[in-house]
Amino acid sequence: ILSKKIVTWWHIVGSVVSVSFD
Repeated sequence: ILSKKIVTWWHIVGSVVSVSFD
């Protein structure tokens, strides 16, 4: 339950980081 939110959060963070380093 909580871990699923963390996974979703990391997907968002990963997307932002990818854009930042694009």
